[in-house]
Amino acid sequence: MARLLPALLIIVTTALTAIAVAYVVAGPGLALEVMAVSGLAFIAWRAVPLQEAAVPHAIVPYLGIVIVGLLLAAAQYWSGFAAHLEAEVPALFSVHYGSTEVVWLLASVIAPTTLMLVGGYFFVRNHPLGHYLAWWTVGFAVVSSIVQWGVEFGTGAYEHNYYVGTLAAVAELGLGIVGWLRLVDRRIERPPPARAEDRRATNLWTMLFLAFGLIYGVMLFTEAGLLPVGVIVGSMVGGIMAWRRTTAHAPADPVKLLPLYLLMLGLFYFHVAEETLTGFNHAIAAITGTPWDTPEFTYFIVLIGPAIWVAGGISLWLRQPFGNFILWFMIIGMILGEPTHLVVFPVIAMFKYGIGYSYFSGMFTALFPMIPAILAAVAIVSDSRAQRSVSAS
Repeated sequence: MARLLPALLIIVTTALTAIAVAYVVAGPGLALEVMAVSGLAFIAWRAVPLQEAAVPHAIVPYLGIVIVGLLLAAAQYWSGFAAHLEAEVPALFSVHYGSTEVVWLLASVIAPTTLMLVGGYFFVRNHPLGHYLAWWTVGFAVVSSIVQWGVEFGTGAYEHNYYVGTLAAVAELGLGIVGWLRLVDRRIERPPPARAEDRRATNLWTMLFLAFGLIYGVMLFTEAGLLPVGVIVGSMVGGIMAWRRTTAHAPADPVKLLPLYLLMLGLFYFHVAEETLTGFNHAIAAITGTPWDTPEFTYFIVLIGPAIWVAGGISLWLRQPFGNFILWFMIIGMILGEPTHLVVFPVIAMFKYGIGYSYFSGMFTALFPMIPAILAAVAIVSDSRAQRSVSAS
């Protein structure tokens, strides 16, 4: 009980705060959803005893829910989900919920996704708070899929767009059910044994990662110009180099590294919330002269991109090369790329506009993801050196 009490206090206070904030920001509809999911998760959390010293058996469906939830949000954004919901049931949502879609993104997409990612840190570490958030994530998946079907088939004039949202909702519900069954099943889950890639396989994976970086860079260049491409593609190249020297030979220990990776993603997504709220794409466009439309920024940075990074977490858990590369790519990006919000972007604005050093979009939260990134880098390098010492002896 002593271990559960701090988690219990955090759960109750956070849930009540989230319900109140949801009501004020988005209206009673979202507040009721948060209340229902939080209450059901609490009942399940207390009903299923926590197994001590056991790695959770639901890690893959847990992260799968996050991925599919982001893809469902992308489909909803494509179909004008928020504005449609506000127009159909105005009594349940505030007048600004879907008018600019920023409120919807922050309240219904970024906030729960950030909570799930940070919850993943505690979940993989088998902390009571992580188990509650796992139940919360499963409940959110079920409720979210039901809401999507209700909007798709229970309201008129909705832009179905090939029913992509319906398919994503089916996948989300399926993963929610699998996650629920695995949370009830108290078996211990272990990642697969480590398997080092030979030189030929490492070179083939390197070519694949370079091709991925090239495609990603070209797509970003057409949308945002050279400056963001330099930061992101530079991080990719650095990630490939670091991966080849370390985890390509001995995959990272996922029990140790996956929690840090998910915490890093959670803090990074919190940073994306600041960028979304303060118009990062417009700020970059102003200093580069290359227009970066909000829909492209939202798809690329807020929805589809994060889904790929979370997929890297599943691959990392399975000790696959893709996950180990993505881990290094994100580490390099957080350590070297995020400080540009403080030392590059505002300085460029100073010289371009002849102004003093001032706020630039994303500045306040840019450095938070660096903390788990540095810890992860230190852990990987330390484990790699230890592995080499064992191999040499």
